[in-house]
Amino acid sequence: MRRRGPRAGGRRRLRRRRAGRRADRRRGQGAGGRCAPVRRRPGREHRRASPGPGERQRQLQPHPGARHRLRQEHPAARGRQAGRGPAVRHHQGRWPRHLRAPDLRRQRDRHGAVGRQGEGDHRARHRVRRRSRHRRFRRDRNADARRRRRRLAIRLARSDQERPSRADCRQDHRVGWPRRGLGRELHQGTDAAGRQAGRRAGRLARRRGRRLRAERLPGRPDRQDRRAAAVHRRRHLGRDPALGRHEGFQGDRGDQQGSGGADLQRGRLRPGGRPEHRGAGAGGRTGLIAERGATAPPCRTAEAVSDPFGNGFFIEGLERDMTYQAPVKDMLFVMNELAGLDNVARLPGFEEATADTAQAVLEESARFTGEVIAPLNVEGDRNPSSWKDGTVTASAGFKEAFLQFGQGGWQGVQHPVEYGGQGLPKLIATACIEMLNAANLSFALCPLLTDGAIEALLTAGSEAQKQRFVPRLISGEWTGTMNLTEPQAGSDLALVRTRAEPVGDGTFKIFGTKIFITWGEHDMADNIVHLVLARTPGAPEGVKGISLFVVPKFLVNDDGSLGARNDVHCVSIEHKLGIKASPTAVLQFGDHGGAIGTLVGEENRGLEYMFIMMNAARYAVGMQGIGVSERAYQKAVAYARERVQSRPVDGSAAKAVPIIHHPDVKRMLLTMRAMTEGARALAYVAAAACDAGHHAGDDAARKQNEALYEFLVPVVKGWSTEMSIDVTSLGVQVHGGMGFIEETGAAQYYRDARILPIYEGTTAIQANDLVGRKTVRDGGAVALGICAEIAKVEAQLAAKGGAHCDAMRARLAAGREAMDAVVRFVVAQTKAQPNAVFAGSVPYLRLCGIVLSGWQMARALLAAIDREGDDPNFYGAKIATARVFADVLLTQAPGIAQSILAGGETIGALPEGLF
Repeated sequence: MRRRGPRAGGRRRLRRRRAGRRADRRRGQGAGGRCAPVRRRPGREHRRASPGPGERQRQLQPHPGARHRLRQEHPAARGRQAGRGPAVRHHQGRWPRHLRAPDLRRQRDRHGAVGRQGEGDHRARHRVRRRSRHRRFRRDRNADARRRRRRLAIRLARSDQERPSRADCRQDHRVGWPRRGLGRELHQGTDAAGRQAGRRAGRLARRRGRRLRAERLPGRPDRQDRRAAAVHRRRHLGRDPALGRHEGFQGDRGDQQGSGGADLQRGRLRPGGRPEHRGAGAGGRTGLIAERGATAPPCRTAEAVSDPFGNGFFIEGLERDMTYQAPVKDMLFVMNELAGLDNVARLPGFEEATADTAQAVLEESARFTGEVIAPLNVEGDRNPSSWKDGTVTASAGFKEAFLQFGQGGWQGVQHPVEYGGQGLPKLIATACIEMLNAANLSFALCPLLTDGAIEALLTAGSEAQKQRFVPRLISGEWTGTMNLTEPQAGSDLALVRTRAEPVGDGTFKIFGTKIFITWGEHDMADNIVHLVLARTPGAPEGVKGISLFVVPKFLVNDDGSLGARNDVHCVSIEHKLGIKASPTAVLQFGDHGGAIGTLVGEENRGLEYMFIMMNAARYAVGMQGIGVSERAYQKAVAYARERVQSRPVDGSAAKAVPIIHHPDVKRMLLTMRAMTEGARALAYVAAAACDAGHHAGDDAARKQNEALYEFLVPVVKGWSTEMSIDVTSLGVQVHGGMGFIEETGAAQYYRDARILPIYEGTTAIQANDLVGRKTVRDGGAVALGICAEIAKVEAQLAAKGGAHCDAMRARLAAGREAMDAVVRFVVAQTKAQPNAVFAGSVPYLRLCGIVLSGWQMARALLAAIDREGDDPNFYGAKIATARVFADVLLTQAPGIAQSILAGGETIGALPEGLF
């Protein structure tokens, strides 16, 4: 705050006024006449009841009983407001006053203090500044000197932000300060009370000591973690130098209720609870680089501020969301016990893909995604990619993180060694993809589409195209996109109008508009390789006349260097519900003479080639559903462990307990866990089938595994993404009201997950594919073959015996019988009753997802029982999760089957005009 010097003659008048007040006190009178007796507060100068010239009106301190009543009646007259103005009932002073709900209802907040002013506060909006009483009525002349000597060395930050220095906040006093926080970092320094509590909370705690508290504090709602933080010593509860300072301690009125109250939810209002997020500029710190040495904590933890780019600096202003812990042990369990990693390692070309190699890769991927990618997640959501004059700038930190992603070789984990890849199985790459998706869904979309472009070029591209584009895509120097959708052609690609006109030298000029192009324009890579569907002159109508072209953002010279800018431009990006950091572009091809492209494969086979890319993308989107579900589950568990609310229903405790002890919260958490682990197991088994389908030496085994993978792709995509909606919704529900508050973070996962059942083919498109191409085309052979494999597992469960195995066998048998009946119905009735069959296509996909995931959970149960003695906690959790899947999810299968068999005709009975 800007300092103001004293007015001429001000100190002399001030001394006379002080002398007058002392005389008044001796006589029991105020400056304006007789008043109630006054009790002197040690070390404090009292206020006058009437204003003097050039000075705002002040009140006397009445008798303690009256003062207490005044505080109860007028909360704005005490705490931090005492130093800023009188109570609203008496007068408003020279400046307008913002009246809040507690003032009007004569209520006080749960901690006996009025919280931060609301968003409509006049001073916060108009930056009206007033000197504190300590500057006008200070006890000695050295107070200002002591304040000037304070060093700004302690920085407190929540898990979702870095606190800017006070010097920067002086530029704009609208910036709120984080009051307390779960996941804040303590950077050691000296005398921060005057800066944090005194300046921000009414200047009432200046020169008071602080002590440090390192232990974790029970009973607070979690924004993910609560580490060492500065704690004020307890003093008069009527004065609140640091808001929420008693919260969570014994004796606090809300120590069993978490932060906030029913009236004014402190810690939930954005204006007072966190800094206003702005871009770089006047008063803003986002994107500024600061030396790490001044602020880094002494040790690195999963939640600590890290150096994600390995250069000794960190980006200040980014939210350090370091809460994601990749479930490496769970992943390795699935890979080894269910997906058969040892069998994959026996395939030609995968001899080095041993269990040790897989563990090393997964542990390094967990470190990278947790320390580099995850911290960018929330910041990207709040400050998305931006468009200006055809150029898109990625969210802060994304470019540096993507550079490190490419340099680390993560783009090429599953791609051939001859083009610069690692040559590892898809099974191992799948686990890495899940981690990337869980850490940052928006960021992961760029590598996802690049993987699809690589697959398409390796399968259908010419040798020249492979040599020109694939190595740069694998290295991360360039990225790839897929361009299908047009304004009039969404899921129906037969309506594509983009045209490709031959030039005569083997190239084509592309003209048209493509929409919904994920990462279609950005600044993270030197070049972007667009794979575009278009029609050549004279091509047949419909999907049989579509060709595929590769159209780079910058033309590539014969020596591999970048040439001129191609005629493809981004005209805008979309504003979306979720995945906001991922730019979704509208691309215009050929506005200035035509974009130069080359044909991939043969003419009119573009959709066939694009399906190669789409299959890879669809499987990867399924992994996105699993990743975001895992992240939502972890966050919900952390909150449930620390949110204290209500006594147990069985009366086992006399006081309130963390909500994780309550049965319904356990039900939600276990359902989230069971769905996520079931979907993960099914996806990893599909990845192993893909590896065998491409690399098995036996032709019969290769065809069998390839057919299994093709059948499972729409299930992985459709079931996993629909499941992610349920899981992230339950995550919000576990948080209760705080789940609906954006700053908690649970809502972002829900918003991000909502796109997953939509893009890369809606759930209905996946279900139609599952019915038409994957079930009816082969007479249900693959589906019925899977049912036969499930029956074998049922026999193993019966042989093993025990309560868990018997229950799982009964539920799995009912699910298998339901799936068998529906498969036979679909095969028999598709031609005769197509409407009835396709009306139940999405439930059929859900049925397959539940039953096939249950199949894998039954296998996990058998493996966990055999190894329970090695690690009782880990394998005991696997047993419990499998049992929950059987009792909660597999029991739904017969009902879903009944709705498919009987519901088709009912759905078609209502004419369209009656809707």
